[in-house]
Amino acid sequence: MTGILTYGIDVSHYSGNIDWDRVLTPNIHFVLAKASELYRQNGAVKEAKDAQFASYWSELGKRNMRRGAYFFCHPGIDPQAAVSSFFSAYSPGPGDILPTLDVEDDYADNPSLSAADKVAQIGRMVDLVSVRIGNRKPMIYTKQRVWKALGNPDSFGGCPLWVIDYSGNDRPLLPAAWLNFSFWQYAQDREMDGVEGNYDPDYFNGRPEDMAAICL
Repeated sequence: MTGILTYGIDVSHYSGNIDWDRVLTPNIHFVLAKASELYRQNGAVKEAKDAQFASYWSELGKRNMRRGAYFFCHPGIDPQAAVSSFFSAYSPGPGDILPTLDVEDDYADNPSLSAADKVAQIGRMVDLVSVRIGNRKPMIYTKQRVWKALGNPDSFGGCPLWVIDYSGNDRPLLPAAWLNFSFWQYAQDREMDGVEGNYDPDYFNGRPEDMAAICL
């Protein structure tokens, strides 16, 4: 990589209505958006397609903004069901950023499954997404603490990393499986004119034109 960081944002239904004509200044080079989530409530699996995703995705496409989608993962959810839900909400196309598995604190804090079972589930979801995108590897969004709780599995290094690290350092702390990162969420819950709720700021690790290497 070049040592240059390129700015963008990520959004979800928590962002609410967005006036994209006001938000998409020349400073923003990409937008990542939540598409779906399967979770368990009172023993039943519930589906939550992000209420804003379809609108966000359409508006970003109209403006030729580099865009990517992610799905929020939970341990214990059937991988096929989670991936099918994701692709029923999201249709990737040429030029879109690789789709992302969002692997957060539930994978560290949920004691109902072993780390090995959680890792196997993630691996199966990676494989299922990969089949849908021409055998490319999807991106994984996670942080050092979560990956350590999973035993620092090193079998996902072929997946680009979107790392979470709010330490304020010049470079993020990486999970042990990766030597580098593609995207870095360096803060959360920011506000700006044109966003009804809040958004998270991110960097791409490279120049804007370098982003093509991790796009479909």
